[in-house]
Amino acid sequence: MTAPATEPVTAPPAPPTPPAAAVAPTAPPEPPAAEPGPALTASAGDGFTLSSADGDFQLHLYGYLFVDSRFYFDDDDELGVDGLLLRSARPSVEGELFGFVGFRLMPDFSSGQAVIQDGYAELAPLDALRVRVGKFKAPIGMERLQGETDTLFIERGLPTALVPNRDVSLMVHGALFSKRLGYAVAIENGVADGASGDLDAGDAKDFAGRLWTRPFRGSGISALDALEVGAAAGVGRQDGDETATGLAQYRTGGQLAFFKFRSGDAIEDTVVADGRRWRFATGAHWSFDRFGLWGEYVRSAQRVRLDDAHRVLAQQAWQVGVSALVTHDAASWEGVEPSAPIDLAARGIGAIEIVGRVGQLDVDDDAFPTFANADAAASRATEVAFGVNWYLNQLFALSVDFGRTAFEGGAADDGDRPAELALLARAELQY
Repeated sequence: MTAPATEPVTAPPAPPTPPAAAVAPTAPPEPPAAEPGPALTASAGDGFTLSSADGDFQLHLYGYLFVDSRFYFDDDDELGVDGLLLRSARPSVEGELFGFVGFRLMPDFSSGQAVIQDGYAELAPLDALRVRVGKFKAPIGMERLQGETDTLFIERGLPTALVPNRDVSLMVHGALFSKRLGYAVAIENGVADGASGDLDAGDAKDFAGRLWTRPFRGSGISALDALEVGAAAGVGRQDGDETATGLAQYRTGGQLAFFKFRSGDAIEDTVVADGRRWRFATGAHWSFDRFGLWGEYVRSAQRVRLDDAHRVLAQQAWQVGVSALVTHDAASWEGVEPSAPIDLAARGIGAIEIVGRVGQLDVDDDAFPTFANADAAASRATEVAFGVNWYLNQLFALSVDFGRTAFEGGAADDGDRPAELALLARAELQY
């Protein structure tokens, strides 16, 4: 029997090829983020600041204006002039370059012409190491180093009359141990007590140093956190002549001279600085809650000459002061910031502070009668003063002070000069 033929097997048709998958369109790349530009900020009482995005470059514009009045009571000899005066007009600019180079320029226009108060550059790689060169405050005198807008009285006390104001200097300074310890060492041209200088008349230079400590800063003991104690000293040589004696006259809190050195038409009749000068100063200040307390002592000695007569004369001064805020605000050596600025709608009245001080400046007994000006030379001045400060806000403040200064000597008949009774007032604007 013949086998049936086998049917050829036919492969099924291949399925149709699917169409290629659609490719999603590529999103365009995002543009690079724009670099933030410089920022301009302003804050009440702290001026205007222009800063780069990274903060390494900053320009700070600010300033302050003091308008004062002075009135003297029982001034039969008309030693003081009642009236108004522009005490300070100081627009200022300071800044930072590359994050570690600083500068400051502060002129004063209150005298009718520009006088540079501060003008310096500072290299500050670390808080512990800063190098400053230019014109600025010498590192001696606790109240002298306090900011002009932070002083508790309109005029500084008697110890400030014995320390230099501003000088052209090179200073190394810094703060260590979380700012619990600070130091400053300076070489200066050298100026007379209470004076400022832009040029040096001689080759000799002054050397000054200061140490201060806030031992309880950050300790958790809030009552002692703001306690600061410091001491400073300076030594140099001052030589005067007929055009610049190198010596100062000493003034009261009311800014009237009570001691002058002898002067005449010829150099033989004029007392001049003639050699070594040294200064020593120490002081402390403390504030807690609404109360503050401070004290200071200064001694300044200078060798002087009148014709062929020579003598080392040493003056000394001290003061103690207290402050108390009537409003619920914090006392501070760096200035009071009212917690409730004046606002009639919100019943804010600003901050009101009462202050008081007692101080004395004693002229060396060896100054009399040879080296002292017979017409204006009291041997001692003792001041008792009190005042009221009203901080309306961070920009504006009003102050009124009254002081009585008693003298030993200073009268033409070898008696005591009449006591000075001075009423001072100030309107202060910061911007």
